[in-house]
Amino acid sequence: MASQSNTQYPMPNMCYDGDWRNSEHEKKMRELQDISDALPIGKLKGFVWSSPIADGKAHYLVVFDNGKSVKLQHIPYADCWQVPDALIRGLRRADVLEAQGWRKHLIEAFSRAKK
Repeated sequence: MASQSNTQYPMPNMCYDGDWRNSEHEKKMRELQDISDALPIGKLKGFVWSSPIADGKAHYLVVFDNGKSVKLQHIPYADCWQVPDALIRGLRRADVLEAQGWRKHLIEAFSRAKK
């Protein structure tokens, strides 16, 4: 089972002035994603779990993993989408592990395609 942290991850304010891709907000998200992508499969603390919602994605950071359950902290990125609380409560550790595995496979596939 999963639970949600009572606090949001501290992100720099989103700024739509100019090129948002170079904003502090975007740099912080890229930093979190790079740390997440470097984790070995099975190590979930620090993994960024994302779920599609509406016209974007909701992003969460795994802040606790005891091998049975995980705790997720919302990352208020871009439009700050959040999934319904019921989805978080129904999420199993195995679901997060599966998402991590798929992310690793995608990274590997795109890395090979670039060569």
